Parts: sequence; structure tokens; C-alpha cells
Amino acid sequence: PFARAIPTPGTATHLAFITSPISTTSKVGTPFGFQPVVAVEDANGNIVTKAFASVTLSIGTGPNGAVLSNCTATQFKGVVTFAGCSANEVGTYTLSASESGLTSATSATFNVLPAPPAAFVITSNPVSGMASATANLGPITVQERDAFGNPTIGAVTVNLSSNSGGTAVFSATPGGAAISSINIPAGSSSVSFYYGDTSSGTPDITVSGSLTSDTQAETVTAAAANKLVFTTSPSSAATGGTAFGTQPVVTVEDVFGNVVTADSSTVTLAITPGTGTSGANLSGCAGSESSGVFTFTGCSIDKIGMGYTLTATDVLLTPATSSAITVSVGPPSQLAFTTQPIGGVAELTNFATQPKVTVEDAGGNTVTTDSGSVTLGIGSYSTANSGSNQGSLSCTSN
Repeated sequence: PFARAIPTPGTATHLAFITSPISTTSKVGTPFGFQPVVAVEDANGNIVTKAFASVTLSIGTGPNGAVLSNCTATQFKGVVTFAGCSANEVGTYTLSASESGLTSATSATFNVLPAPPAAFVITSNPVSGMASATANLGPITVQERDAFGNPTIGAVTVNLSSNSGGTAVFSATPGGAAISSINIPAGSSSVSFYYGDTSSGTPDITVSGSLTSDTQAETVTAAAANKLVFTTSPSSAATGGTAFGTQPVVTVEDVFGNVVTADSSTVTLAITPGTGTSGANLSGCAGSESSGVFTFTGCSIDKIGMGYTLTATDVLLTPATSSAITVSVGPPSQLAFTTQPIGGVAELTNFATQPKVTVEDAGGNTVTTDSGSVTLGIGSYSTANSGSNQGSLSCTSN
């Protein structure tokens, strides 16, 4: 018998993929199930067994931004075996093998599939709108993704919540029935929902469930101005004619109790009809407005009495009523002639009607506890005499 001759390889001309990655075992971020194997061949396809400097792998075709990583190579007699190779983007790929001086090789086409679902991600921009008891803000889209940020497909339940402190509501459609969760259906990677809240501010909404949760801040502004509210009532105890120790603060609010910061109302204060003492006056009030809040200073009620309340009004808004105020006699502040003298009598003769002087507080209420001494003197006079003597006043008091 004759021995069969084994052909001697010729000069190396090109690279060839002996093994290409395959789709069924490839997942984002994990090593390909079948790792690439590349051979150095001559023009007839024979493996050239001598060592070569360096065979390198790169992505031939694939998604934008895709990166091939973690490849290590072992070369033996013209065959380069790679291990650990993975890609970071979902998509369809080919690999390219290259070596200086040789024609490059391209692998068979294969797919990199998503890794298992790992997280929920809100992919839509933050929403903004007015406070409402129904869900009209949106749509807000939540997507399931793998650990590498790639969308995944599969049915999963998404729980919906808000930290607003108000009454948050979610629905599958604008203004629809309230829901607390929504499902990403089989065959899809995302789902959208709508949001509403009665509390203004920047509440966070959270999507959660069997995957890592995500949170996004939305913006809820106050609804239309609806009512006035005493956010600070005046002091419950006051004295006649003296500014309340605690001055009233009135806020413009929407129907949900949010401050309407862009409001341009004009708020006035008055004693609520039928409260306190008839004929009493509220005076000294000066108000300034800032972002829907009216702050008053200098307010006082003159007459003593119990059960006063104040009413804040604006022509377009529901008025507000303060808590009750009791006005008591204040400290002595002034003297008042409560009976005027009547003269028209001969000199050195008692006035027909004698004067009466009352000690009053700043509101004109009689200070019954005062024990001071009141003296009378002549304030002004006129006389038919040509002389300049004013004369004198003689009185006794009791």
C-alpha cells in the first residue's frame, strides 16, 4: 500500500470563520453561547499552522454604538479560539476578523437578544398641568428593560403610586376610571397611562413591581381661583381700638385648597354682619398681596363685644370667615367730654349743665377701672370787656 500524501499548506492568504456566534444563545452583556473560532488559510482553504502575530475581532455590522467586549484569544497552529466575547446592544450582527497582510473574514449573521427584564424605566418627558380629581396629564410611558438598558418584551404588571400628599389618580385613558396598576402586555415592551392630582407642586410618581422601580417628578399647578381662606385668623382676644396682636392672613385657593399664586384678586375685610356689637368699626387695615397670599397689618375693632368675626371678600370668589374675636376694654388712652358744660349764666354762678369727662381706651370705650385724677382748665375764651384778664375756672369733681 502507498501512504496518502497530506498536502502542504501554501502561503497564508486569508482568514475564515470556522465557528460563528449563533442567535439562540446570544444575550446582551453575556458571552455568546458559541464563541467565534477563526482559522488562517491559504488560497485553497488549507489551514496554515504557523503562528501569526495577532488576529483581532471587531463588529462588522450591528446597531449604532454597539461594542464588542471581553474577548480573549488562544492561537494554536493557525486556529484562533476566542472566549468571553459579548455585545452590549440588542440587534443583528456580523463579526469581522482581521490580521495584518491577510484578507479579513466576516462571520455569519447572528442576533443579540435582550437579557432578562430587570427594571422599569419611565421613558416619556415629565408632564405638567393643573390640579384635577381626574387623570388628564400624560401620556406617561413606562418600559421594561434589561440590565443593560435594552427594551425587553413580556407581560408584567406595573404598580403606580405618587408621594404628592394629595389625591393622586391614574387611569389608562384621559379622564378614565381610576387604576392602581397597569399591565405591559405580552409581545410589548411598554405601556402608557395618565396621571392627575389634587395637590399642586412637583410630586414624584413611582412605577414599581417585580422589576426595579423608577421615579419621575411631575409638575402640578393650582386650578382656577375658587375661594378665600383665613390661613391666619386675627387674635381671639383684643382690646378696643388697638391693633390685633395677630393680624389676619387671607389666601386665594382653588377648589382643592392649593394656593393660586398667579391670582390677581382684591381682598377686603369687614366685620361679619350680625356679629359683635352693633355699630362697631373695623379700621386701620392695610393689606399687601404676594403670590396669592394677602397679609394685613394694623387691623383693630373699636367697640367692646364678644363673638366678632371678620369676613374676607372678593367679587369673584367664595368669601371666608375668621374665627371669633372678643374685644375687651383696653388701657386708658384718651379723655372725652361725654357731657358738655352749658353756660349762659352770670359770672361766679354755676353752669346750668356741668361737664362730665370720661376716661376711654383707644376705641372710645369707658375704662371703668381707671383711678386717675382729671383736672379741668379754661381752653379758650372770648369777652366783651376790653381788658385782657381771662378769668378763672373753679370746679370740684366726683
